Amino acid sequence: MPKKQSTAAKRARTATRRGGKYTTALRAEQAPARPTPARPGFAVRQAADLPAGRANEVTRRVLDLLYGTATHRWAMAGYYRALDERWLLGLAYAMLTDQLPELRPDPEQLRAAVDADDLAAVDALMEPLDQAVIRLLGTEPELWWSGTKARFDAYVTELRERELPPLADRPALDRWDQEARLADQWDRAWTEYRNGSGYMERNGVFWWAPSEHLCVLLADRHGAFRPRARVRLADGRQALVIAPVWAESGPPVAYRVRQLVPAPHDHAEPGKLIPDSRGDGETVPAADCHPWAPER
Repeated sequence: MPKKQSTAAKRARTATRRGGKYTTALRAEQAPARPTPARPGFAVRQAADLPAGRANEVTRRVLDLLYGTATHRWAMAGYYRALDERWLLGLAYAMLTDQLPELRPDPEQLRAAVDADDLAAVDALMEPLDQAVIRLLGTEPELWWSGTKARFDAYVTELRERELPPLADRPALDRWDQEARLADQWDRAWTEYRNGSGYMERNGVFWWAPSEHLCVLLADRHGAFRPRARVRLADGRQALVIAPVWAESGPPVAYRVRQLVPAPHDHAEPGKLIPDSRGDGETVPAADCHPWAPER
């Protein structure tokens, strides 16, 4: 008796009768389904839930923008690594809203935006806090090790000393639980362990990644250049954007860039334009950065 065909094969054969290619249709039928996007109402509630909820929602949206259609192994490795590091964004939200209460959005306006299921309004209310996180985490290594990390260490120590709020105060209890989990993540990142080779090491954190993710989100919101975008400067040079420089609110006022220079003769592709690795780049006013277009 002939072997019974699978449902995917039957659908692929149906597609060939309509003029499609069998192998292409079969591959599409057998491809694993992507996760269904979050329901709009859930996404808005998550975006308004500080600290951990907004960190999860921002990371999900940015990674969909960066890796939404990626299937290569190297791209997916970056995707899952970024998911693992989203807790640091939550810890930054928690620390800034505790230490700088003026960055917290107005509760009434935030509740109205959530009730209206308006994600753009929630993001607009959160923008001063997002930009403060960018300024906190988007630092050079010297600034991170000399000051920013110590600030996080002191904050985590403060979290450990806080008392459990009354059980009747559910919002305060929920935030206390989120902050305790974030503090545990911070401690695990800096705790030494013995690796498979027998050496002691610690995971640490990629502190610049959440800042870059927020830059992508804000750049798209304001029609600005994302990190790693190719631009043409006012004097005709080509450059690669390292990071936008944000003001207290609104679009970027400048960009940190690296000039693109021809690759040396011993490069895999001699003559190809690559970022100049000498120095720390330069800061260019936003008005002097223009979209790059290939020459015809």
